[in-house]
Amino acid sequence: MVRRTPSNKYYVSVICETEVKQLPSVSTTVGVDLGIKDLAILSNGEHIPNPKYYRKSEQKLVRLQQAYSRKRKRSLNQEKARLQVARQHEKVANQRKDLLHQLSSKLIHENQVVCIEELKVKNLVNSFN
Repeated sequence: MVRRTPSNKYYVSVICETEVKQLPSVSTTVGVDLGIKDLAILSNGEHIPNPKYYRKSEQKLVRLQQAYSRKRKRSLNQEKARLQVARQHEKVANQRKDLLHQLSSKLIHENQVVCIEELKVKNLVNSFN
């Protein structure tokens, strides 16, 4: 399968068979509580901070989107500006995916059982406002 991102990058998926290696058995269990201030709080007391990638790149996104909106419609410069905005959004999305992948890998390597709380954070945020 071939996939193209808005920033004109192509990704190709290749399926192959590999041997699955079992992780060593561990006797620890952990519960994960998703939070508003922290990304997650583990039952062993560890707090995983929310890096807020979008907030950190917000100023750059504002500048790029303003530059994009000033360009003449259907011009080559407008297309270049669109690609810059798309790349910045893709960078934020990739940072989030990488953090979640690293966190989930860490949790499954260190624990035998992982329990996750099923609360809707969006409803919690609405109740505070």
